[in-house]
Amino acid sequence: MQKFAAKVGNCSVSLGLDRRKMYPDGYRLSMKYVIGGRTLYYALSWRASEEEFERVSATSRTRGKMSKNKASDANLCEEWSSTFTSYKERLEQLAKVTTLTLDVIRASLTGTSTENSFLKVWRDVIRGRGHGTAASYEIAMKSFMRSTGFSDADGFNVTKDTMHKWVQRLTDEGKAKATIGIYLRSCRVVVNECIRKGYILQNAYPFGERDISKVSIPRGRSRKKECLSVEQWTQLYDIFTKKNYPDQWTEEYRKDTHTYLGIFLFLYLGNGLNMADLARLRYNRHYTQSKKKALQFFRQKTKDRTDNDSEVVIPITNHLKAIMDALAADYEADGLVFPFLIQDATTAAEIARRVQQENQNCKKHIRKLATALGWSEQPSPTWCRHSFATNLQQQGVPMKYISDAMGHSTGGSVTMGYINDYPIRKQMEYNNKLLKLQSDEDSVAELVAGMSDDQKELLKKMLLKK
Repeated sequence: MQKFAAKVGNCSVSLGLDRRKMYPDGYRLSMKYVIGGRTLYYALSWRASEEEFERVSATSRTRGKMSKNKASDANLCEEWSSTFTSYKERLEQLAKVTTLTLDVIRASLTGTSTENSFLKVWRDVIRGRGHGTAASYEIAMKSFMRSTGFSDADGFNVTKDTMHKWVQRLTDEGKAKATIGIYLRSCRVVVNECIRKGYILQNAYPFGERDISKVSIPRGRSRKKECLSVEQWTQLYDIFTKKNYPDQWTEEYRKDTHTYLGIFLFLYLGNGLNMADLARLRYNRHYTQSKKKALQFFRQKTKDRTDNDSEVVIPITNHLKAIMDALAADYEADGLVFPFLIQDATTAAEIARRVQQENQNCKKHIRKLATALGWSEQPSPTWCRHSFATNLQQQGVPMKYISDAMGHSTGGSVTMGYINDYPIRKQMEYNNKLLKLQSDEDSVAELVAGMSDDQKELLKKMLLKK
């Protein structure tokens, strides 16, 4: 009987009797999945003999009067048909997101797998992350297991109730909202990976802001106040260029502060990048192709995500060039721009430790300088990114540029987006708003620097005519 049968991708699916075991009231009605000669049965709630199954399957509803038995068979046939259709559609949805295997189908139906588990996927995600992120994901996984009692034996049975139990346990332990948010975001990455692989269905997604039955990921404290004004950044840049540090400081401390102030300014003027990206910043092909007018990198935090390459292009304004002239290494193809930040570290773990140490060193020197200036703010390198976005937004710079400049774009090439929407002249114009030092002469210089040879020749002819 082929009434309840279909082909979905590489899988043949049908509803029928599982004749492997006979019960007193017949065989168990099951969904049957066949791939490459191997079969998976998924038991349903009905049982029937071969005769009953054939009879019910052949019954159809008519407009005329039907006997009670035939009407009953017709109702049952419609139930079976509806059930088959729902499982077939479920299989079709699964085929859209992953390659169908019996193990994937079993996991989507039962939440268990003979080859994989939610925690195994989590471990795979950890192995694919950088050192710092991997450590954070592992802490979150251990907290999840401890709070919920979840193990590999639970397969993929990750429900809203599981998540609520975890959040409640974290709350009872007095964990801050920011910490809970970090843990849940780590878990969300794993859930999304399981959905992508077909082990968890999209309709079982446990997170959501609008659905009160789902888990809402809390936000940490606002960072709106973690921002220095354009005037404050300009004051810092003026101190850097003039090396105007407190006289009572030792010469060695003044020298170290000068270095970390330059780094702090670069983090801000360099599109709000972080120390991990600055430490790995290189003179790659984009630097030479742009005629040394721009640097390019992929954000360390998000470069290994499957759905997004966070490319960043930094225009080298005169202010940024001044910092590079003072602190950066000489150009060498694919060489590090600031090699002293990493020093002799080679492994991911060693580099992560160096970055963490330089973050602390930078924070310590900048805060001491802020105190010497009489500021109430106690800034750190994390302020640079928020300052970049806030200060440009307040001066009317388009949000698309700010988003692209910070590496928030998804899909496609940010470089191509810049070429089409924000040529180097426009990038220079926007990023020069980060400080208030630019003179009219600087503006003209930046404008000319962004022109092509043909545009420069045209400008020359226009000036000669005048």
